Amino acid sequence: MLMACNAVSTALTTALLTSALIRAETTIDDPQRLLKADEVAEMLGTTSGVVYEMSRRRTIGHVSTGIVGSRAVRFTRQQVADFIKSREKTRLDSGAR
Repeated sequence: MLMACNAVSTALTTALLTSALIRAETTIDDPQRLLKADEVAEMLGTTSGVVYEMSRRRTIGHVSTGIVGSRAVRFTRQQVADFIKSREKTRLDSGAR
């Protein structure tokens, strides 16, 4: 009986570890996953404080979690892409002739 329990425990542990790895791989690239400020900061090469300030000033779109008085805002990949696109300089914008 003890050996049977050990075998079941081993099988369950293996299944749990395997499913956790698969879940982590799929959620990292999931376009619907909301990003935290530190993730956006890394993408933009800045700090999370700057990202929070940009969201407060509505410079970058964000999703509010509804928690008043907290920094619990999240960002979609599309909002980050839109922010980057809005900041791109074209040749005409730079005054080059």
